[in-house]
Amino acid sequence: MPICSSKEILTDLLRDDLGFDGPVVSDYTSVNFLTNKYFTADDSTEAAIQCITAGLDVELPSQFGYGPNLREASKKWESR
Repeated sequence: MPICSSKEILTDLLRDDLGFDGPVVSDYTSVNFLTNKYFTADDSTEAAIQCITAGLDVELPSQFGYGPNLREASKKWESR
């Protein structure tokens, strides 16, 4: 599983176990890779949901999942 969507790494290990309290920033295009390289997400909305729930704060270099689709991702996540 890619780190950008791993709650076990970003939240459980980094924040809870190690006490990190700064912003968590993605590797370049890692959120996008969830749809076209790792195939863990069907679209940018699902990629955003995976990363937000894992604990990713900032997506770089562009806003593939955290941009215009973020509102849709929020609504989709809340309806789960």
